[in-house]
Amino acid sequence: MEIKDISRLYEIIEKDQITTNKLDLICYSTDLAPLPESLLKSYGMLGPEVVVRPKNVKELSEVVAFAHQRDIPITPRGAATTAAGGTIPIEGGIVLDLCSMNNILEFNEEDEYVRVETGLEFQRLINWLEAKGWQLGAYPSSAPSATIGGYIGAGAGAGVGIPKYGNIGDQIISLKVALADGRIVQTSPGES
Repeated sequence: MEIKDISRLYEIIEKDQITTNKLDLICYSTDLAPLPESLLKSYGMLGPEVVVRPKNVKELSEVVAFAHQRDIPITPRGAATTAAGGTIPIEGGIVLDLCSMNNILEFNEEDEYVRVETGLEFQRLINWLEAKGWQLGAYPSSAPSATIGGYIGAGAGAGVGIPKYGNIGDQIISLKVALADGRIVQTSPGES
């Protein structure tokens, strides 16, 4: 990345949502199970050059579109509770920390669904639903800190409630997604 790229990011979102601090970049170069630096280097994993923390879908889509235009790699990141290396940037670029997008947007008891943002922690959703007399069908054992989007992004193949309710992917009705060109699309059931 060039200095002008980081300067452009400052035009897209607030300065306090961006960091190039070396210590921050080191923290974002690992997940729950830190890999030895020698192993990271042998795999060519460079770590991020910048961390961006969008607060909403508009900011997210603008950063994604900018990165695409400039051919800058992006690594999305929730709480990094996986130990599989999926949140570790391979080619530098931008880590998109999505934890600030953590709101419960809608709860429809009649149609039995809840709409949330990607950075919402499972435990917060579980507690919120339980207070209303509802429960979540499946969630990871790392629910106290794992985010909804992180779990989905990691494959969501294991966790509490899966034998009875299926994995979280079986419970998703729709996703709102920021595409590389900046468009925001809402998926529907049955779409491929």
